[in-house]
Amino acid sequence: MRVDPLSWWKKEFGNVAPVGFVLRQHLQAHWVRFHSLPESKRYPESVSEYAELILRHTHR
Repeated sequence: MRVDPLSWWKKEFGNVAPVGFVLRQHLQAHWVRFHSLPESKRYPESVSEYAELILRHTHR
């Protein structure tokens, strides 16, 4: 049985668009963000921070 992704989305989320800022508004109780850099930074700003990001996301 093949499931239509759009039908599944509408069944699960109604008319909420699958867009980050829209989901955060409508699903606040379930929204979570994980930070991978020290001090909860969202984006690396140096070569050492890029290295830390890669280290944290590679399988050891």
